[in-house]
Amino acid sequence: MNDRRMQLAAMALMLGSGAVGVAEEVLLARWLGLLLGHAAAAQATVLAAWMGGLGVGAIALGPGADRSPSPMRRYAALELGAALLCALWPTVAPPLATATVAWPAGLRAAALAATLLPPAFLLGGTLPAMVRAVTGRPGVGGRALSLLYAANSAGAALGALGGGVALLGAVGLRHGLLWVCGAGVGIALVAEIVGQLAARAESLAEAAGPRADGPDGSDGSGDARTWLAVAALGGGLALAVEALWMRLLGTVLGASAYAFAGVVAVTVLGVAAGSAWVRRPVPAAQRVERARAAALWAATSLVAVGWLGERLPWWLAAARSVAAPLGGVTATLLAQALLTLVVVLPSAAALGALLPLAGAGVIAARGRVARGAAEALAANTVGAVLGAALTQPLWVPALGLHGALRAFTLGTLVVAWLPRAGASRALSGRQRTLLVALAAGAVLAPRWDARLLHAGAFRGTPREPPTFSAWTERLQREAVVCAADGAEASVAVLERDGDRVLKLQGKADASSRGDMLTQVLSAWLPMAAAARPERVLVIGMGSGVTAGVAAALQRGGLAGVADVDVVELEPAVLAAARAFDAFSHGASAADGIRLHAADARGWLLRQPEARWDVLISEPSNPWMAGNGNLFTVEWLEAMRARLRPGGVLAQWFHAYEMSDALQTAVFATVAEVFPHVRLYALHPGDVLMLASAEPIALDRQRLAAWWARPELRADLDRLDVAGVAGLRSLEVLGEAAFRRDYASPEARAAGLLRDDLPRLELEAPRSLWRGDRARKLLQRDERRAPAAMLAALPDDPASLRALLAQHTRFPAAPMAFRLALFDALAPRADVDTTIALAFTALREAYRSRGRADGAALVEHDADAARRRVGPLVARLARDAETQPRAHLVRALAALLAGDAEAGAAALRRCVTLGDEPAGRCRRLLGEAEARRSNLARRLLR
Repeated sequence: MNDRRMQLAAMALMLGSGAVGVAEEVLLARWLGLLLGHAAAAQATVLAAWMGGLGVGAIALGPGADRSPSPMRRYAALELGAALLCALWPTVAPPLATATVAWPAGLRAAALAATLLPPAFLLGGTLPAMVRAVTGRPGVGGRALSLLYAANSAGAALGALGGGVALLGAVGLRHGLLWVCGAGVGIALVAEIVGQLAARAESLAEAAGPRADGPDGSDGSGDARTWLAVAALGGGLALAVEALWMRLLGTVLGASAYAFAGVVAVTVLGVAAGSAWVRRPVPAAQRVERARAAALWAATSLVAVGWLGERLPWWLAAARSVAAPLGGVTATLLAQALLTLVVVLPSAAALGALLPLAGAGVIAARGRVARGAAEALAANTVGAVLGAALTQPLWVPALGLHGALRAFTLGTLVVAWLPRAGASRALSGRQRTLLVALAAGAVLAPRWDARLLHAGAFRGTPREPPTFSAWTERLQREAVVCAADGAEASVAVLERDGDRVLKLQGKADASSRGDMLTQVLSAWLPMAAAARPERVLVIGMGSGVTAGVAAALQRGGLAGVADVDVVELEPAVLAAARAFDAFSHGASAADGIRLHAADARGWLLRQPEARWDVLISEPSNPWMAGNGNLFTVEWLEAMRARLRPGGVLAQWFHAYEMSDALQTAVFATVAEVFPHVRLYALHPGDVLMLASAEPIALDRQRLAAWWARPELRADLDRLDVAGVAGLRSLEVLGEAAFRRDYASPEARAAGLLRDDLPRLELEAPRSLWRGDRARKLLQRDERRAPAAMLAALPDDPASLRALLAQHTRFPAAPMAFRLALFDALAPRADVDTTIALAFTALREAYRSRGRADGAALVEHDADAARRRVGPLVARLARDAETQPRAHLVRALAALLAGDAEAGAAALRRCVTLGDEPAGRCRRLLGEAEARRSNLARRLLR
């Protein structure tokens, strides 16, 4: 084969090798994540093991390619060995995981991560072998390294998307790994054929005469130690910045598997572009200038992000709105891709150019192609290991995202200053000026506003955002209570009008307003259903309300001692929960609550003998990467094994941003593991499954005893929960109905969720971007036929009013049930009760009827009309205290009751708060007493 054909064949092989290698890394790391958990430290250990194996393999196997008679066949053997070891990996690591369950977490992670070393070790020797196969001359070895590294990186971009998303979603984890290993075997076979052809061509060439390859020694044009330092720093910064982009863009774009795969793909694509930039042989002096230019360009792009980072969510919203005609999924993916390219590509390309430049310098200094390439690759890998292993667990928590970006920017300036030994000359005056300016820009960049960064622009229907200043003004109406960048996620607690919300990676995860019902009842319901709620485990701290309520119920209703374990992945969430102590019974520091900062899955699997009476699983939404693993058959079986006899699992799920198919799959998966399940609807869109190995029933005596304690009842009183009857009225499906609907062959045909195929994690983001809402459950809700339900509930007016107040404030029940409550209460209700509670008709097609009945109430038959006037105005009456319209409606209620003074007071309050858009409160204030009938009629329009 001639040199041109060999070069093309080598580039094609390295393209495939890069795709296979990264796909193997992604799939093996995901598998280990199931065994170890997804904590940053565990994932950093896995990545360090893989990268370390590559580096050790490069330095141990690389120089041997200089002595190999057929470097291409050597490459083929290494690829084949790595592919076979990866194929055998599933027979080694899972049994080892089982055998090491009782080991300390760090030692266990190291032992399992070590299983990655053999295939990574072999892959580490492939690039030096291929460089040697393409050329044996030091003068052009750097060019070969650039081209092959570029091809390998371009393949890695394909592998990141193919392995992390496409292949995983199509065939699953186990089969996906076999497919990738099979592709590795195919690449090895092709390389073997190419090697044989090359050997034959070499034999013919030698028969024709000796080949003049040029000298095989150093050209004396570089300092190997300096270039090795450049390679190490470049590798460390590249991986550190990649980890930083994952965290930053995870907050801006939403922490989905697609966002993370996009960051990896664009990073390695940038590395490929940077390597291609130095594809031609570069003289020593120009090599130094190019390395400096690359480092300065990387610093420039990092400084730009440092100054503009808080604008990224607004840019995302704008990009989604432009692409909105293409549909929610396509628009969001395109907007994410565009933003990822803008943020990630410039620095990745610049840092990606450093390894080929440093490799060329080492090759020139050593005079050996394979040895020089191997040393440069090993140094680069050492830096990459440190960058990947330390950024997320150490630098981000210590410095914050903005501080870490500043530090990495200054690191690139060190690289720009470094290559000045030997034949290199010092920085020019222009370069020194630029270096100082960039350093100043990095240091002086203002810290990002947490309110802007956590705006959650990835949610909702794509629409044109307001101007950046208007958008900023709206978001800054909230106050930042606390904000932190933790090892696992960025966390912020924001406050507005006395209400607090906890945001995790830009998504609201808990609050003191609408989420309170879900948070409180996630403790009350399972603890009322368990045989003896003496030990409780809560998965996910959030605001701490659920854990605090569970501990309060134990202290107040049992032995007076709390026994609650809380497992939370992100330590910053545990700290942020202190901001909710006023709502959570002081859960962040309460006696009897043990806080564990760990991955829930890994932590629970390391507790094989532990047992609890109540398990409460409140993970974040499953579209966030890693959370889908907390809804699979394997995980549910592990939780069932940790329940004592009579124990109950409370599993949260949701209907908003969720398709019917995925919701059915979740319910069917729970029904597969637990024979007894009851389903409750809490806040609109939130559902709670109570699951057990034994039949489930709420213990009425226990509930009554708790309800009799004012300090325990206070949580429910604040939420208008109508006591024991109110809790029972939340049930959507009993055990028989749940099994009928979700343990059926039809439900199973929708597909059970399993570890091997992360369907929920890959499909849920699409439901989010489409704005789906699961609605089939509403059609199955047993409360749609309310006669039996109402017959079992109290029939006295006070109880009915309490029930209607509860279902007015949290309208998650079917319309038929709420109308039935209204009809049962209306004949015995006074005007105030009717207006304040009966909102249901307003939500449907009852507006005109309510308007007519309101007029009848004023002018004709008040008794006939008052039973239905409420649906027109009650929803407005339930608005927040600070809303002008709430006082407008209260004015109506007072006037209808004949209290002109109260009506005027409510109108004055409405004016003080800003009035209605049409200024009705101000105009009508003077008419409050004199023209009561006309006022009421106009308000009803």
